[in-house]
Amino acid sequence: MWLSEHLAVTPLLAGVMWISGSSGDQIIAASAANILADLDHIPDYFAGYSLKKFNIRHFFEVYYKGSLAKFYFFLHSYEIIPFFLLAWYLGYPIIGAIGLGILFHLICDQFYNSAKSGTYFLFYRIKVKFDAKKVFK
Repeated sequence: MWLSEHLAVTPLLAGVMWISGSSGDQIIAASAANILADLDHIPDYFAGYSLKKFNIRHFFEVYYKGSLAKFYFFLHSYEIIPFFLLAWYLGYPIIGAIGLGILFHLICDQFYNSAKSGTYFLFYRIKVKFDAKKVFK
C-alpha cells in the first residue's frame, strides 16, 4: 500500500481500539506503527543502491514499482507479532499496541498488494533467499 493509503485506514484501527477501551497512548502507538512500518524498506533500498546516490524521489519510485532484487523488510513479518502480544500480556501495553499496528499494516498489505501467501512470512522470504521475483511475483 502507498503511505497515503496507510494513513487513510489508520482511523479504522484507531476507532476499533477506542471502542475496545484502549488508552490514547496505545492508540497513538498502534497508529504510528501502522504508518511507520514501511521504514523497514530503507535498508532494502540501500542494499540495492548506493548511499552516495540517494535520492528520495528515486527511493519511492523503486519502492512502489518493486524494482529491487531483494526484499528483506523485517518488520513485514507475521512471526514477530507474537513477541509484541507477549509484551502486552506481560504488562507492556504500548509495546503490544505497536505490534497491533504492525499486524494491521501487514493485513492491509497482504490484501491490497495481492501478495503471495508467504510474502509476509520471514521464513518464506529466507527460504527463497529474499529474491524479489519469488517474494512478490
